[in-house]
Amino acid sequence: SIIAAINRLRDRGWSISDEAIRHSLATAHIPARIEQIQSSPTIILDVAHNLASIEALLTVLRDQFTAPRRILIFASSKDKDYAGMLKLLLPAFDTIFLTQYLNNPRAVEAGDLHTIAQQIRTQAQQIKSASGTNQPVLHATARPTDALRLARALAHPPDLITIAGSFFLAAELRPLL
Repeated sequence: SIIAAINRLRDRGWSISDEAIRHSLATAHIPARIEQIQSSPTIILDVAHNLASIEALLTVLRDQFTAPRRILIFASSKDKDYAGMLKLLLPAFDTIFLTQYLNNPRAVEAGDLHTIAQQIRTQAQQIKSASGTNQPVLHATARPTDALRLARALAHPPDLITIAGSFFLAAELRPLL
């Protein structure tokens, strides 16, 4: 972690104050980490790609962004817990575009993500059938650019579009945003 690296530098004689650390962390900008790219509709780009980072993203979205409709564009790598991430993400969004990035062979195919998301949604409906909880509308598209185009066409000015699941997805879509 950053703090561990700073402590190693301190051990080697560097003079780094706690105040300097606090200020630097408070003002640091990390591209594609809960980065608001656009307003009206709001577009958030995030490289969340594991359970902990998805949970952090969802907390920020819940606490800092209000929107009548929440739209997600999601892709993942084969070596990640994409089913676990989808279990966390599905209840938080109204519409989800499942896609795959094109510039890395580790991508999970959009159709496979769609199948898993449908299974998760069905299980959640069976468990929560009495609660009337809304389940997201699911779409699969093999091209991230198509997912972005469709999400933008669907969104109204007060809505929220979130792009998450992979550094690779963020890298492919960020230039278009």
